[in-house]
Order: sequence, then structure tokens, then C-alpha cells
Amino acid sequence: MEMEIDGVGGVSILAKARVFRSGVHFPAFSFEKHAETEGFGKMAKRMGYSVVGLPHYTIWHLYEPSVDDIRHMEEMEKERLAREKEEQEKAEKVKKLKEEFGDANNQWEKDKSEMENLAQEKKSGNRRKQANIDH
Repeated sequence: MEMEIDGVGGVSILAKARVFRSGVHFPAFSFEKHAETEGFGKMAKRMGYSVVGLPHYTIWHLYEPSVDDIRHMEEMEKERLAREKEEQEKAEKVKKLKEEFGDANNQWEKDKSEMENLAQEKKSGNRRKQANIDH
């Protein structure tokens, strides 16, 4: 199915070589208040060509990476592998420390509890001394 249109957008344009050879181009300037792809359709119509849309035509966009894209992807992969290696080394170091020195958290909690008890006892002792002095 073909549908007569005034201009086209840049999704996909099918044009015969003779259209370009006759001078129709993608204007970088304003042509009938349009530029680039829309201007191309307007210019083609002004020069006597038919401009039609194909509403049931499916366009697939394929991406083929450039050399720079491939280089960038390789760099990103190297960075990812380096990060993973660093994280793995860090995890192994933590594991080794725990194996060699054990988990000190339990001892720290025990020491903290003992220190709090000593502080409470000291306060209680000071209060008793103060009470004896007052009497």
C-alpha cells in the first residue's frame, strides 16, 4: 500500500538514484521551512517526483559496531575483569584474615561488657563513699 505524503522523516528513505542525480538532496538549510529528511521530501515533490509512504513496510535497523566501538567495548570488558579480580582478591584477603586471626567481634563485645560493668561498679563505689562521707 502506498500513501501520498508531503514529506518524510528520517527513519528510512528509499529513493532512486535518478532523484539524486537530478539535484534532490538533503538540505542543511531551510527548504520550505524544513531541512534534512523532511526538506528532501519537500524538494523531491517540488521537482516533480512522487513522495509516498509505505505504512505497512517494516524496517529493521541493524547495528554494526565501528572499530572505535569495538575498542571501547574491549576497554570496558578489561575494566570489568579488573574490578572483578580486585573484588575477588579483597574477599580472599578478608577470608584469610578471619581464618588466621579469628573473628574478634565476640571478644570485643565481651571486653566492652566487662568495661561497662567496671565503670558501673566504680560509680556505685563512688556513690557509697559519698554516702558514707555525708553521714
